[in-house]
Amino acid sequence: ATPSPVATLPTDSAVRDIATAGGILYVAEVGKRLRIVDIHELPKMEIIGEIELDLAPLSLGACRTVLAVGEMQYIHGGVRLFSIEAPTAPREIGWIDLGTDVLGVHLSETTAWAALGHDGLVSLDISDPAIPRLRKRWTMERVAFWDAVVQNRIIYAATATNGIILLSED
Repeated sequence: ATPSPVATLPTDSAVRDIATAGGILYVAEVGKRLRIVDIHELPKMEIIGEIELDLAPLSLGACRTVLAVGEMQYIHGGVRLFSIEAPTAPREIGWIDLGTDVLGVHLSETTAWAALGHDGLVSLDISDPAIPRLRKRWTMERVAFWDAVVQNRIIYAATATNGIILLSED
């Protein structure tokens, strides 16, 4: 069946990823732009801010008061963390260099998971988002990790050619 859109939000360029937190939609566009959209009164969507980033965003993840932006590698690729306590004015609070493209990022209260293609999947300690730390890295021969979500300590990893792989967080 063909879906009927409830609403649309035109953008200046292609959208790479989206994340929501507290009635706000964060939109990563091709280029170096992150748009901030109020979605409290759907179907109305209103752009209420934007940020020009240093590197191109590939992926987004949000949890309560932290927004993670997975970046494309030009010289460095990594995860940039923003405080979204003031949703219309995200403030950068931390960054970790992972040395490659971050294709997918997922957040929980104190952990971020970043999918790095053929460079694996990593978990990051973000209990202090100002100083994110590498906790663990998973790599598998001939497996490219594209994204991951976690539930009940099981990591559901989306891969390029191997379908979904389940991994233990331990």
